[in-house]
Amino acid sequence: MSINFSLFKSQNNAKNSALLQRRQRAFVRKIIIVLCAGMMALLVVSTIIDSQETQVIAVAKHNIQQGSRVSVNDIAYVRVPKHKVFNQALSNNISANASIVATCEIRKGMPILQTLLSKIPRIPKGFTSITIHLASADHTLLPGEKIDLAFSKPVQDEEISNSQNAESRNSEKSKSSTAENNDKNKNHDIEENNIAEIDERYVSVVHNVMVMQISQNTQASQNQQNTTTLAMPAADALRLLQAQSANPSLAIIAMKLSQ
Repeated sequence: MSINFSLFKSQNNAKNSALLQRRQRAFVRKIIIVLCAGMMALLVVSTIIDSQETQVIAVAKHNIQQGSRVSVNDIAYVRVPKHKVFNQALSNNISANASIVATCEIRKGMPILQTLLSKIPRIPKGFTSITIHLASADHTLLPGEKIDLAFSKPVQDEEISNSQNAESRNSEKSKSSTAENNDKNKNHDIEENNIAEIDERYVSVVHNVMVMQISQNTQASQNQQNTTTLAMPAADALRLLQAQSANPSLAIIAMKLSQ
């Protein structure tokens, strides 16, 4: 009996050992299958990614204010799938000496389009640049744009203008009443057409002023530029500075260039 029991026990051990080995081999096969499937998936994904054409574009590292100079430290380059929406995106590297300003505010992470940048214009020959505070502007100013400036004349200029106007009125009164009656209706129509025009007796206008640079305050409202660098003939710059010295709170208004 002892011999039969030992034989039976050894047979059971052999069966258990064979079963354990089969389970281990099956587990190893499953692990190999999972690894192979994962490797195949990675190969397929990498093939799809490599087959898709990409391009490098420039994005803003941080918020760029309107009118501020754009340098290499303001730009980061990222790779994106090629699409026609990025055709106008800046792709070339900006040199350290590039004279480029932002024509509008650019938010952090936004693609930098070529239409959002403008080169800092050069001062034309015979012009001088001054930095002033604009009270308002009837449109958004852009570097390189030509505008008109309007500001009130100093008191002395107004008195001279008033005296000249008084002399001209006295000379006109000496004309015949017949000529006045004939021109009355004509002058009335002209005055109605010129109601919206600036009265240059009290307001000075500087034409063909070039916008050089705009520095907008973050607290400024829309279409209101604070510190603006402008280029104009030296005589006009002197006239503007004299008006500012006579009236420190002088309001200067920027307007579209008159045709």
